[in-house]
This record gives sequence, structure tokens and C-alpha cells, in this order.
Amino acid sequence: MLSADKRLSKQLAKQAQCLSVTQGGIAPTRVQLQQAANAYVAEFYTPTLEYENYGVEIQNGQLVVFTHNELTHNEEGMVFPMFMGVYPILPHVDAQRIEAIFEDGILRIIAPFREGIQNLNKKIQIKKTGNNH
Repeated sequence: MLSADKRLSKQLAKQAQCLSVTQGGIAPTRVQLQQAANAYVAEFYTPTLEYENYGVEIQNGQLVVFTHNELTHNEEGMVFPMFMGVYPILPHVDAQRIEAIFEDGILRIIAPFREGIQNLNKKIQIKKTGNNH
């Protein structure tokens, strides 16, 4: 009976630790998106995470950024996701040249524009014709 109680206690402790972490035990991921002259730049920062806790993938034409954490107890390990962001890869972005750099605790993803495509941002003037109200 004592052996079953120890296993139950270990499992409850593991669950409590997971709930503590997933329910506010860490700071949320801060995301900053910006457009440069020749690329989109996204920065992700979670104060309590390191390089190995981030993942970046391209899936079905979308950029997927996620964080995860691993809790280990003896020889057992448990991995759970903490943050996931999914961003469409626009036609003018060169998906083959997207890169991710981790520096000073910040994950920076650079999504360069395709060659020969200029960054076109402009305000379109609306013309009024006739006697419309």
C-alpha cells in the first residue's frame, strides 16, 4: 500500500508543478512584429526561457513559432507547449530565406521579401464623382 501512495504522491506533485508553470508560473511570451524596408521582423521574448525552449517551423504555408518546457522527474520527462503563434507567409516573402536568430534572450525571425519586389505601401485617394451623398 505504501508503494501505491508514493506513486500517487509523485504523480500529484508532477501535476501540481505542471499546473504551476502553465497557470502563471512563468511570464507570457512578448511578441513584436515590424516591417523593415526589405523584410518582416518578428521578435519573441519570454524571460524564463532559453534557446532550446523555442521552435520555429513552416507548415502548410504558415510560419509556426512555439515555446515548450520540459519537466523531468527521475527518468521520466514531460514536455508541454506554452505558446504558439501561427503567421501566414505572404506571397511576397521568400520562405526559403526565412531565418531565426536567438540573441540576448530574444528570438528574432527575419522573413525577407522576394528579390525584385518592392515594398509597396501607399494611401489610395478616393475620388468622388457625380452627385453621390
